[in-house]
Amino acid sequence: TPLRDGHGQDGFSRVLRRAKRDLLGYVSEYVEPFKRFLAPRMNASVDAEQTLELERLRMVVDGNAIVIYKMEGCGYCKRAEELLAGRGMTFSSVVGSAPQTKAALGRTLRVPIVMFPVIFVQGVFLGGSDQLSEALDSGLLPQLVASPRRPFPSGVFDMPDPIQLLSGPRGQPWWRFQLHVYANYVRLVSSIHVCIFALAIFFSGISAVISLVLLGGLTIDMAIFTLLGPTPLAPLSTCVTVVLWRFRGAAVTSLPYKAVMGVFYVFVLTPIILKRDVASAW
Repeated sequence: TPLRDGHGQDGFSRVLRRAKRDLLGYVSEYVEPFKRFLAPRMNASVDAEQTLELERLRMVVDGNAIVIYKMEGCGYCKRAEELLAGRGMTFSSVVGSAPQTKAALGRTLRVPIVMFPVIFVQGVFLGGSDQLSEALDSGLLPQLVASPRRPFPSGVFDMPDPIQLLSGPRGQPWWRFQLHVYANYVRLVSSIHVCIFALAIFFSGISAVISLVLLGGLTIDMAIFTLLGPTPLAPLSTCVTVVLWRFRGAAVTSLPYKAVMGVFYVFVLTPIILKRDVASAW
């Protein structure tokens, strides 16, 4: 059988190793910000390591017109490379998923979670693959490449990045059915949902009214998200978008999330709220 065959075992082991790598990478995105926060600020060895890694970043960014920091297996990183290669533009691609490199990038960009790719153009932080695509389509990228180089890290915050609540990730008006959503919005809002559910369970034996308010607010928020998008009418989703804007991640399809959240939250929670029978639902 395939499982007994040597090639089958090698293939299965390879899948397990990749799954383990991806799982550890996913978990580390949430653990590393806390580790950096809890690390002793005055630790000489930590400071020396961070200084050395920042110097490596400076050498790479200052030595290339376009730099892509990427993570192995990242589809958005590959898309960024293909976009530049398709336009015949020269760039340097560097693996930046090592913990010390991610920590240095996070410190430089002042974000708790680093999303790949991280793209610099003449020392200016451009953003990720979505921002690169927009810069190519608008003609901004050739202008940036032709502009004088900004010494790293002085140009990190030169690129304006205003919060946009009246349009979706791909420019759709807020009042239309949004086909895309930011990747980290899904992560953060799902974590908040878990907390709200936990509070609703806790208060179900104390005050049914509080549980109904929590679940009702969640249902309304997700109904708006399902029918339109996360901003600007859905209060919880709008707050989440504002909080994570600087590390919002790439635009991903919203359809599977709308299907799950719409069916479960709206069609499962709403009957519970209408029946006012929260305690019996757990």
